[in-house]
Amino acid sequence: MKKVFLFLFIITISSPMFALENLKIKIGTYENAPKLFTDKNGNVSGFWADITNYIAAKEGWEIEWVHGDWAQCMQRLENNDIDIMLDVGVSPERQTKFLFSNETVLLSWSKLYIKKGVHFGSIMDLDGKKIAGLKGSVNINGPEGLKDIINKFGLNSEIFELDDYHKVFEAIQDGSVFAGITNKDFGTKNETKYNIQKTPIIFQPLRLQYAFPKNSELSSKLVKLIDNNIKQLKNDRKSIYFNSMGKYLGGVNEIRVFPLWVIILIISAFGLIIIFFIFNLFLKHQVKQKTILLRQDIVKREQVEKELILSRSLLQAELESSTDGILSVGRDGAWISYNQNFLDIWGIPVSIYETMNDEIALEYISEKLIAPEEFHEKVKELYENPEMESFDIIEMKDGQILERYSKPQWLKKEIVGRVWSFRNITSRIQAENEVKRKLSEKENILKEVHHRIKNNFASIGSLLSIQTDTLTNPEAISALKDAMGRVFSMQILYEKLLLTDDYKETSIRNYLSNLIDDIINLFSKNIEITNEKQIDDFQIDSNILFPIGLIINELITNIMKYAFTSRDSGHIKVILKKNQENVTLIIQDNGNGLPKGFNSSESKGLGLMLINMLSKQLNGTFSIENNNGTKCTLKFSI
Repeated sequence: MKKVFLFLFIITISSPMFALENLKIKIGTYENAPKLFTDKNGNVSGFWADITNYIAAKEGWEIEWVHGDWAQCMQRLENNDIDIMLDVGVSPERQTKFLFSNETVLLSWSKLYIKKGVHFGSIMDLDGKKIAGLKGSVNINGPEGLKDIINKFGLNSEIFELDDYHKVFEAIQDGSVFAGITNKDFGTKNETKYNIQKTPIIFQPLRLQYAFPKNSELSSKLVKLIDNNIKQLKNDRKSIYFNSMGKYLGGVNEIRVFPLWVIILIISAFGLIIIFFIFNLFLKHQVKQKTILLRQDIVKREQVEKELILSRSLLQAELESSTDGILSVGRDGAWISYNQNFLDIWGIPVSIYETMNDEIALEYISEKLIAPEEFHEKVKELYENPEMESFDIIEMKDGQILERYSKPQWLKKEIVGRVWSFRNITSRIQAENEVKRKLSEKENILKEVHHRIKNNFASIGSLLSIQTDTLTNPEAISALKDAMGRVFSMQILYEKLLLTDDYKETSIRNYLSNLIDDIINLFSKNIEITNEKQIDDFQIDSNILFPIGLIINELITNIMKYAFTSRDSGHIKVILKKNQENVTLIIQDNGNGLPKGFNSSESKGLGLMLINMLSKQLNGTFSIENNNGTKCTLKFSI
């Protein structure tokens, strides 16, 4: 039985599924130094090239490197034109297209860069800006990538996809784009070669692995072989994996809890304790107790030192992430900490800030100020009153304007120093002044436009009135009075809406009350008209109020013309009620009512046609009926 199993095992391992020796493997490569690049001799180099060449030599493969930009390489992989693609970030979308190795080769993330000297406060500064990235990369299209971030923050940014990361940095440097994204390894290796600076924004942690065509029979076999090799290389600290990582990527930092000399010292101490135990039993207890106390003290000191280093590191990171210039001083005025923005705002040279002396720095700063005496008086006042807080504006000779804020620094209940914060608000002040200037210009223009529109309304009304007085034809006079009513309705709407501070909305009660009175007063004084108004008061959009005004003008005009013929008096009731989002307008008179056989749907009068058209514009319904006179009802929603 054992011989049978041995025979089957030999047959299995010698089958074509495992016989991948002497294969020619096509591998995609692109320019992404230091991980993968073409050196000056034309050879494919970098971390990925080293470990892949090692695996190929071990497995007996011949490699054919297929060069292109990133998008070309990924398209070749999808088309099964290459067998392997290196340095591919794993994402759900890509897992539907490709096979990936199971062993993670590297971890990476994306970094955001801008041009040196450009202000960057937060992710919101990307709104309306141009941003460059690698064409087809997961940095742009993957989960939590640039497009996801832009959409989540609601930013209106324009993305430019370029062929390689060098072009991304070149676009930032020459100002073609506001910002750009790269992976952390390329950025760290190349950021000092360009006039750019990194921002505090990092995003999208990724696993970088080997990728294979999904529709290739060879892919699953390559996955197993590469996974086995990567696992072996990662388990051997002296392998090509770690050597190449140290050469191109800076290696892997090892954390050692205790230095070797401390371990040797502790072992030696224990040896001495044993010797003392043998030679002097009397000292055993004392030596043991002192050793325990010494070890505890060492651990405490190390812990305190670690916490102090961590605290300083976090504090400095917070200082550098601030867009303000920050300086922290002790009670004696000596500098304790500061950030680069503080030095940049004041242009303080190395020879000054290396002294860490407040008086020397103040003397240098004084030359830049318009009012140095006031500046020094405030500094003196705050140092003499350590508990005071202060905020003021500083103007510099070169035109810059700074906000200065200062507050005491407390340690428990004791003041140990003071923190100064400086913010450059020059651009903001200039923008505010420019806005004020433009607003003033627009206000003057609007005043002139309003004046001319009011005059035009008055002129049109006067011309219609003069023309009416010259006519004898009742139909012509009636038509002109209709036109005058519509003109006056629009004039009142204009005066109530456009000549107020908030012309988008206005009080419907104020507007309708004046409008109703003015329309009634247009007609003959020979008839005594009383009107009753029951109008709810609420704010309404001018786009809705305008057609309501025209409808009321048409209805009351019809009432005044036809409802009270051959009568000495009349009564008009106007009701407007709002119930949540629903509005009902009722206009009723006690006049002659509708003629027999009147059908509103068949009427061809201009007024009624206009009312029906405006009702549809409001998405409302209009009805008219006899009810001790005429009752008109308009219902709509707001």
